[in-house]
Amino acid sequence: MLNEDDFKELAHKGLEASSEEGEDSSADEDQGSIPGSPFILFKLSKNGPTYYIYKAIVLQRRELLDRSFNVMLNIDDLGLRISKLAPSKWAIVLVRSGRVAAGIFENTKGGLLVSKTFKRYTTRRKQGGSQLSRDSANGGKIKSAGAAIRRMNEAHLVEDVQGLLKHWSGHLSECSLIFWNPTTAGRLCLFAESHNGFTQDDPRLRSFPFTTYKPSLEELNRCYNLLSQVSIMPPEHK
Repeated sequence: MLNEDDFKELAHKGLEASSEEGEDSSADEDQGSIPGSPFILFKLSKNGPTYYIYKAIVLQRRELLDRSFNVMLNIDDLGLRISKLAPSKWAIVLVRSGRVAAGIFENTKGGLLVSKTFKRYTTRRKQGGSQLSRDSANGGKIKSAGAAIRRMNEAHLVEDVQGLLKHWSGHLSECSLIFWNPTTAGRLCLFAESHNGFTQDDPRLRSFPFTTYKPSLEELNRCYNLLSQVSIMPPEHK
C-alpha cells in the first residue's frame, strides 16, 4: 500500500516510463471506475501494476452525486488532484449510538492533529436505535422517564458537537474534505446550527465509502488510513 509521498514518486517514474513507451501505450485500458465500486483504477505505465484509490478522495462532490458521470481521468489529471490533497487537512466525524469521535488530520504529516470523543446515553440498552428515531417511528414522543433522559442526552450531544465545531472552526476552514455519517443523528449533530462553518450542501462533505464502526480514537485512525491509501490491486482481482 502507498501513501501520498509514495504515489508522487511512483507517478513521476511511471509517467517517464509511459512517455518512453509512446503515446499509443495501453496504460489507460485498465483505467477508470468499475460500476458500483467505490474505487478508481489506474496504471502508471503499460506493464506496471494496477492501483486503486477511493473515488471520494479524488472526485468532486457533484461528480460523485452524478450517476451519469463517466469516471475516466488521465494520469495527469489524477496526479494533479492527488497532489492538491497532500498539503491539506481532512476532518472525520463519526456519530453512532450516542457516541461521537471527531478528528482533524494533517496530510503533510499523515497524522492526527486534534481529536475529541463524546459519549451520551441515547439508546435503549440491548435494543439500539436513537430516541429520536423511536419518537419518529411512533408518531410522537414516548412518555417515560428513560425516554426523557435519552431525549435530553441527545440534545446535550448536539450541543457538545456544535461547541466542538465552533472551537475547531479554524481547522475546519482549512480542510479540503470532511467525512461524516449521513444518518439522522449525524445530520442533527453537525447541522443543528447554520453558523458552524459548513452546511449540508458544502462541497467538501463526503460519506464514508466503507462501513464504519463504534466511534473511537482507534476508529478515526483506521478510517483515515483507509481513505489516504493508494493500493496495488492483487493480480487475481484484476
